Amino acid sequence: MYAAIWVLLVVLVVAGWNSHRRSAILGAIPVVGYSAPLLSMITALQFVRNSQRLIDEGYRKYRGGLYRIRLLAHWIVVATDAQAIEDIRKAPPHVLSFGAAQDVFLQTIHTAGPEVVHDRSHVTWIRSELTRCNAARFDALREEMAVALDEQIPLSAGWKAYPVEEVVAHVVCQMSNRLFVGEPLCRNSEYLELAMSFANEFIRDVIIVKSCPEWLKPPVARLLGNARKCAKRVATHLRPVIEQRDAAKRTLDKASASIPDDALQWCLDNATGDARHPANLALRMLWINFGSLHSPTVTLVFALYHLASSPEYMRILREEVDGVFAHEGWSKAALGKMRKLDSFLKEVLRLNPPGIWAQQRLALQPFTFSNGQTIPAGTMLACPVLSLHRDEENYPDANEFRPWRHCESDEAHKNLFVTTKPDFMPFGHGADACPGRFFAAIQMKALLAHIVLTYDVRFEEGRRMPERRFVAGVLLPGKASVEFRQRA
Repeated sequence: MYAAIWVLLVVLVVAGWNSHRRSAILGAIPVVGYSAPLLSMITALQFVRNSQRLIDEGYRKYRGGLYRIRLLAHWIVVATDAQAIEDIRKAPPHVLSFGAAQDVFLQTIHTAGPEVVHDRSHVTWIRSELTRCNAARFDALREEMAVALDEQIPLSAGWKAYPVEEVVAHVVCQMSNRLFVGEPLCRNSEYLELAMSFANEFIRDVIIVKSCPEWLKPPVARLLGNARKCAKRVATHLRPVIEQRDAAKRTLDKASASIPDDALQWCLDNATGDARHPANLALRMLWINFGSLHSPTVTLVFALYHLASSPEYMRILREEVDGVFAHEGWSKAALGKMRKLDSFLKEVLRLNPPGIWAQQRLALQPFTFSNGQTIPAGTMLACPVLSLHRDEENYPDANEFRPWRHCESDEAHKNLFVTTKPDFMPFGHGADACPGRFFAAIQMKALLAHIVLTYDVRFEEGRRMPERRFVAGVLLPGKASVEFRQRA
């Protein structure tokens, strides 16, 4: 018992001393919360519990400049003005690195392993092949959406309540995995459960590992090991699929249409050596799922909450969706013509970004902003997404949900859901903006259009939109049931 207490004290002292050294280097930048050794860890723990409160405090006090906050593993410098955001966007990756920042934020070398850190080939698939699949595989995506929704929310003439976050997460996961691992695995309930639960297990590992000093991170990560445990279980599902595909490919012409067109097949075709092992491929599939599920799930949950709260929104969206599909039929191009649907989802995302940060960068070299302020190498940088989205100078009545605000002007085509700007950054901004946002947008639009066409929705009597919270910088919607019935 006493030994454990002494170890804990040593860990806290070392963490506090390292924090103090970094804080001294950044001394000219104002602080939100505590800056003293050890006390700054109180701020880090407060950030885990209620991230947005600290971010709002910093934005209110230091808007137009820089401020810094102590997180579990490091200090972070927050840029709040348009010029600083532009400076970050323009900085080359050998000076300000997005990839290195992600590795620090997620502690990937410890939590995911060197396979993910040193081989980012899955990002190549997302940037090129997944975007191509938006059009080429749209019919398959729509088919999977219909199958999943019919299973999760069967048509009924009477009202029936469903836990909306669980339902949406399942449908999004099944749709996504139609393009990640294909049929029939995308409909395997155990595989889907592993893909969905991986994110929660992984984030728990990240929070625990980040709270440890560097020398303690490797053994703690090995002790936890949730990513690898999950990958081993997923590998049991992938192994027979891989063997079947390899056998089939040996008997087919390489250009045959029978060869699957999904992420798993792309990885099989491009991987060599150990990278082709089912456990490594499983980890890569889980990593793709991790990056693909949270944003559309959270956005659609809040979209349904707004529809359940305000029947008028459903009426307006239904008029547009009915009209476009009557002339165009179900297609990716038809979804692109639904400007009110696009604006509605963009407004949901503006007020409910899935994460608290954008433009995360790690300074690999000293970096000087346009105003002459310099940060040293090793500094973490980010921009406060929700604070920028709720700034009255960026959006009139910024705290009010106005679903059609993005399609009211003559330049609505420049304000689309997937367009990133310094005042709209849920997907990031610039060259490192989320490469999967085009796929996510198609998913969300197709799902919401289908729901608008097929169902009526409302909250249970006496219920309303639940409170949300940001935990460790990640948005968690409040849990609530929404009632569905077949469209009257």
